[in-house]
Amino acid sequence: MHPWTAALLGLVAALPFIAAAWRTTPRRLPRPSFRSRSGRLMWTVAAAVAAAGLAGWIGVSAAAGPYQLGALMVFAAAVPGIALCDAVTRRIPFPIAWTLGTVFAAAAVLGFLADRDPGPAKLALVGAGIALLALGSVAFFSGGGIARGDIAIGTVYALPLGMLEVRAVAWWLLLSLLLAVPVAAVRLRQRGKSHRMPLGPFLMAGWALTLLVV
Repeated sequence: MHPWTAALLGLVAALPFIAAAWRTTPRRLPRPSFRSRSGRLMWTVAAAVAAAGLAGWIGVSAAAGPYQLGALMVFAAAVPGIALCDAVTRRIPFPIAWTLGTVFAAAAVLGFLADRDPGPAKLALVGAGIALLALGSVAFFSGGGIARGDIAIGTVYALPLGMLEVRAVAWWLLLSLLLAVPVAAVRLRQRGKSHRMPLGPFLMAGWALTLLVV
């Protein structure tokens, strides 16, 4: 696929996910740059450019069948919007996870009908199981330190990554943790234990970085 075509498709796919970030009343937004029109425009443009770039790169470099490639591009395009949504609203709505899960399920079914190979779907389910077990365990033993939306989106995003390489799911979760811990330590020192840091941006950043090297 031509990179500009992939980037354009990624941009179109990203818009609904970016829009989800701005459904919160402005006065309740956590950062001043999220409240002003210029700040919201800046973040929207940045997320759109990042989505187009990531989807464009996936479109020309990922070694996958046409249906799996389409799903990967949608997931990649949604990464900046999901990260922005969690940073802005401090939550990841479940409909986002359901939508992406439906996209992947449709791609898996079409891929199976075309190739008659259940292998990719099985690997995807193994990857999702690893992510669900890991994130669910952390949430349980930390007393709710991870929100249900983080667990849902983490499990769904493990599907395409597991399809490509099951071990990559474990590396993704480890990388996301390594990205989050230093920031969490700084914020804990500055704001105390009552401050809740969104995990979604780190999960999305870790997923994108892992996908670049898989």
